[in-house]
Amino acid sequence: MPHNLEIFIDELSLYGALNNEDRESILMLPTMVHRVKKVVNLAQQGDVGDSLLLLTSGYALQQKNAGNGNRQISALNVRGDLLNLPSLFLKKFDSDVVALNNSEITFIPKLEFLTLFRKRPAIAYALFRMTLVDACLVRGQLLNLARRDARTRIAHFLCHHAERMGARGLMSNDSFDMPLTQAQIGNATGLTAVHVNRMLKSLVDDGLISHNGRSIYIANREQFMAAGDYYPQDLH
Repeated sequence: MPHNLEIFIDELSLYGALNNEDRESILMLPTMVHRVKKVVNLAQQGDVGDSLLLLTSGYALQQKNAGNGNRQISALNVRGDLLNLPSLFLKKFDSDVVALNNSEITFIPKLEFLTLFRKRPAIAYALFRMTLVDACLVRGQLLNLARRDARTRIAHFLCHHAERMGARGLMSNDSFDMPLTQAQIGNATGLTAVHVNRMLKSLVDDGLISHNGRSIYIANREQFMAAGDYYPQDLH
């Protein structure tokens, strides 16, 4: 169990410095681990719940559904992400969260976590900064959806995911996993699966990336980021 909470500590440390007492207080939180299979709903819009959900292995996505049946993927979650952090302070969660593959979820009771939040300023600061960065990323996604052409949109989306994977030590020799199907990438970027396929082929033909199944290799990082109008500092 401490291993799972160490993943959370590593995530928080990306946003603020934690001392040994901060780390020990996190490791002492009561937790429960659930292992789930792919395409399982982990949380739904309107949920209240009494636990925070920490993704400790696998991938998940967050999405919102329109009245006409269309869906918009708002986030691709990786190891270390809290899947329902807003529900710590808001009455109800506002999105659906779905496991993309066989995953492990660590449940952290909200009451105990709120106590920790109030007692440990460094933890509160890191969480607050995490939420601010998330808000910045949402504004970046709005720009990506509204003001970039399809090819730039796809490249930017992939660059963003690659940078998050790299920050968490989940890249190897410029290769990273992309667990979304082309249809799901389309749901994240406002494009059809056919259009996504064409844009990926364009990036491959230009020698910027190659892909094998769900693995993507960045052949030319500088040109790839330029193609996506992407700046690593956007992750703060």
